Amino acid sequence: MIIYTTLQAWPKDEIKSTLTGFFFLSGLIIIAAQARGGLVTTAVLTCSLISIPCIIVGVILGSSIYQKLETDRYRQVVVGLITLLGLLTVVKALGG
Repeated sequence: MIIYTTLQAWPKDEIKSTLTGFFFLSGLIIIAAQARGGLVTTAVLTCSLISIPCIIVGVILGSSIYQKLETDRYRQVVVGLITLLGLLTVVKALGG
Protein backbone atom coordinates (compact mmCIF):
# COMPACT_ATOMS: atom_id res chain seq x y z
CA MET A 1 0.00 0.00 0.00
CA ILE A 2 2.86 2.36 0.80
CA ILE A 3 4.52 1.79 -2.56
CA TYR A 4 1.20 2.10 -4.40
CA THR A 5 0.31 5.44 -2.81
CA THR A 6 3.83 6.80 -3.25
CA LEU A 7 3.71 6.04 -6.98
CA GLN A 8 0.43 7.94 -7.45
CA ALA A 9 0.48 11.57 -8.57
CA TRP A 10 -1.21 12.58 -5.33
CA PRO A 11 -0.24 15.41 -2.98
CA LYS A 12 1.37 14.31 0.28
CA ASP A 13 -1.80 14.98 2.29
CA GLU A 14 -3.75 12.52 0.13
CA ILE A 15 -1.00 9.91 0.47
CA LYS A 16 -0.92 10.36 4.23
CA SER A 17 -4.69 10.22 4.65
CA THR A 18 -4.97 7.10 2.49
CA LEU A 19 -2.22 5.31 4.42
CA THR A 20 -3.66 6.43 7.76
CA GLY A 21 -7.08 5.04 6.90
CA PHE A 22 -5.66 1.79 5.53
CA PHE A 23 -3.41 1.08 8.51
CA PHE A 24 -6.08 2.12 11.02
CA LEU A 25 -8.60 -0.32 9.55
CA SER A 26 -6.05 -3.13 9.17
CA GLY A 27 -4.94 -2.53 12.76
CA LEU A 28 -8.51 -2.88 14.01
CA ILE A 29 -8.92 -6.12 12.08
CA ILE A 30 -5.65 -7.48 13.47
CA ILE A 31 -6.60 -6.56 17.05
CA ALA A 32 -10.00 -8.22 16.64
CA ALA A 33 -8.41 -11.38 15.21
CA GLN A 34 -5.83 -11.53 18.00
CA ALA A 35 -8.49 -11.00 20.66
CA ARG A 36 -10.64 -13.70 19.12
CA GLY A 37 -7.63 -16.03 19.07
CA GLY A 38 -6.92 -15.45 22.75
CA LEU A 39 -3.66 -13.60 22.11
CA VAL A 40 -4.60 -10.50 24.10
CA THR A 41 -3.22 -11.13 27.57
CA THR A 42 -2.41 -8.99 30.58
CA ALA A 43 1.25 -8.94 29.51
CA VAL A 44 0.31 -7.75 26.02
CA LEU A 45 -1.94 -5.01 27.41
CA THR A 46 0.78 -3.94 29.86
CA CYS A 47 3.35 -3.66 27.06
CA SER A 48 0.84 -1.71 24.98
CA LEU A 49 0.24 0.77 27.79
CA ILE A 50 3.97 1.17 28.41
CA SER A 51 4.53 1.96 24.71
CA ILE A 52 1.97 4.80 24.62
CA PRO A 53 4.45 7.58 25.60
CA CYS A 54 6.82 6.51 22.81
CA ILE A 55 3.96 6.48 20.32
CA ILE A 56 2.93 10.00 21.36
CA VAL A 57 6.51 11.29 20.96
CA GLY A 58 6.74 9.60 17.55
CA VAL A 59 3.48 11.17 16.38
CA ILE A 60 4.58 14.63 17.53
CA LEU A 61 8.01 14.35 15.88
CA GLY A 62 6.57 12.83 12.72
CA SER A 63 3.93 15.56 12.42
CA SER A 64 6.57 18.24 12.91
CA ILE A 65 8.80 16.79 10.20
CA TYR A 66 5.82 16.15 7.88
CA GLN A 67 4.76 19.81 7.97
CA LYS A 68 8.23 20.90 6.78
CA LEU A 69 8.43 18.55 3.77
CA GLU A 70 7.28 19.30 0.25
CA THR A 71 5.49 16.48 -1.61
CA ASP A 72 8.54 15.41 -3.65
CA ARG A 73 10.80 15.34 -0.60
CA TYR A 74 8.10 13.43 1.32
CA ARG A 75 8.08 10.78 -1.42
CA GLN A 76 11.88 10.52 -1.23
CA VAL A 77 11.76 10.03 2.53
CA VAL A 78 9.06 7.34 2.23
CA VAL A 79 10.98 5.46 -0.47
CA GLY A 80 14.20 5.78 1.53
CA LEU A 81 12.58 4.36 4.67
CA ILE A 82 10.99 1.48 2.74
CA THR A 83 14.40 0.71 1.20
CA LEU A 84 16.04 0.78 4.62
CA LEU A 85 13.40 -1.55 6.06
CA GLY A 86 13.86 -3.90 3.13
CA LEU A 87 17.63 -4.00 3.63
CA LEU A 88 17.25 -4.61 7.36
CA THR A 89 14.86 -7.48 6.60
CA VAL A 90 17.38 -9.05 4.20
CA VAL A 91 20.23 -8.69 6.72
CA LYS A 92 18.11 -10.24 9.46
CA ALA A 93 17.05 -13.10 7.17
CA LEU A 94 20.71 -13.81 6.39
CA GLY A 95 21.48 -14.05 10.09
CA GLY A 96 23.26 -10.72 10.48
